[in-house]
Amino acid sequence: MSSLIEKRSHQDERDSYHNLKLIGKGGEGSVYLVERSSDKKFLACKVLCNQVDGTPIEVRMLRDILPAHDKIIRLVEFIQSPLDTQLYFEYCPGGDLESLISSYHGRGNPFPEAFLWHVYVQLAEALAFIHYGYNAHTEDTDSHWLSVIHRDIKPGNVLLRPNARWSLENGPYLYSTIVLADFGLAISAQTPNRAPHSNYLVGTSTWQPPEIPFASPKGDVWALGAVIHALATGYPPIAVMPLHWAQTEENWERWTKEARAREISSVRGHYSSAMESYMGMALKRCLSERATSYDLFIGLKQGLIDTKLQVFSSSESTASTKLATNNYDSVFLSDMIALVR
Repeated sequence: MSSLIEKRSHQDERDSYHNLKLIGKGGEGSVYLVERSSDKKFLACKVLCNQVDGTPIEVRMLRDILPAHDKIIRLVEFIQSPLDTQLYFEYCPGGDLESLISSYHGRGNPFPEAFLWHVYVQLAEALAFIHYGYNAHTEDTDSHWLSVIHRDIKPGNVLLRPNARWSLENGPYLYSTIVLADFGLAISAQTPNRAPHSNYLVGTSTWQPPEIPFASPKGDVWALGAVIHALATGYPPIAVMPLHWAQTEENWERWTKEARAREISSVRGHYSSAMESYMGMALKRCLSERATSYDLFIGLKQGLIDTKLQVFSSSESTASTKLATNNYDSVFLSDMIALVR
């Protein structure tokens, strides 16, 4: 492993970063945009609010367990001192899906279907990698892989890394690479070919499967389906809270932890039957019927090919789907480009 991500604690090394602004805040701590003095490179620095004994889980996952992967956030450096713990990651200037969903659906605009397929395929590949060691070059899994489950997949933990070839003329190269981030709640199997699991609630219940608090690789798959549901509809697959319940934040939290709160909306109004079908594969209530991340990824690649053919031959495809898949949506492209300016 590179020495760049080894533990360091000297004050002169800590001072080699210039803090520019706060860009995020969550339960684990705050995230700042920083500039590295040596090469003026922008990085994202997560400062953990609770002092960590030993190596943080996220560092163990990204440095010691998972090899580098294009769809997984890149850990650059880890600095620990008696004062705090700082994790330095690549900076993804495209932001996260939570902000993009809020901005786009807030104007009443559906995302182009091409973008949903783009996000779905790339996140499914990320999950097939952490669950089974899927290698895109060999198109095979690793029989000696130590499976990892993320346990906190949600739009806010999905980042956009702008493609270096972004332009209106570049078509398929325009959309950002989709990057799975925040492995602070992840767990790993202790031996190959055994899926890790847990029976206590972590993460954000809104995005978690009906079987919560039980967590497994297929729980990550549900969360992926919930992200796609939010891209398609603007909200997670959670029903409205019962009318006889007091409409409080505490009750909402209680409601989202109940299996019966899961409710999947149809997306056929704006998207193809193929998109609805593949979203449904990830959002099966029954754990045994839900697709694995590997099967989902392989199916999605074929589904994307079939859908591109379908939009030119089937009358059921909407005009927006045809536009998105063939020419891309000019308004959406302008929004995406504006994110990195």
